[in-house]
Amino acid sequence: MTANFWIQTSRPRKATPVSDEWCSLCDVLEDLYCVDTEDAFLCWNGVRVSLNYKYDIAYCVCDLTDMLLALLSRRVGQAQVAWPSQSFRADWHLAWDGDELVVEAKWHAVSGGVAPLLAERPVLVTSVRAFVAEWVELVRVLSEALAAVRLPEDLLGFSAFTELRRRTADWDRGRLYAAVTSSEDTVSWSVDRRSDK
Repeated sequence: MTANFWIQTSRPRKATPVSDEWCSLCDVLEDLYCVDTEDAFLCWNGVRVSLNYKYDIAYCVCDLTDMLLALLSRRVGQAQVAWPSQSFRADWHLAWDGDELVVEAKWHAVSGGVAPLLAERPVLVTSVRAFVAEWVELVRVLSEALAAVRLPEDLLGFSAFTELRRRTADWDRGRLYAAVTSSEDTVSWSVDRRSDK
């Protein structure tokens, strides 16, 4: 059931942050990743989609967090996601009941020109558990990058991402990373609690 959807995180190279005046988690991640680093890949019904860390993933992190927290919080539900990146622009409608998940996608713009191929395969049927598990390694990679900087406590998206990280800490990782164990799973963040930020 999971062979039609998986995520490969690769090993993105991080940059030295040029600022610490961030407003959102998106800003931090955009600052932390190099433009010319390895991309992550999402496989949707047999079509590989490239996700750039600096732009696609950074711009989508809050929507990703909200989507996964919705799946983890309700046994039955629906959610809409409008992925905002220029090179990963799509609308997803998710509907789930128990562990059964159906995602219907409208693909608008995707790097590599694969939107027409994706449009031929708009419906993804999988389990909630398998779908969330595919994102767990990406959450870990992002957490590792965030651990390298001091984050303002009031950073937009930070508390929700922290909650997602906590709720997926004991989850199995997706099929490419299922057997991986690492001391990196115990990453902790440095939070700036100064009130002048």
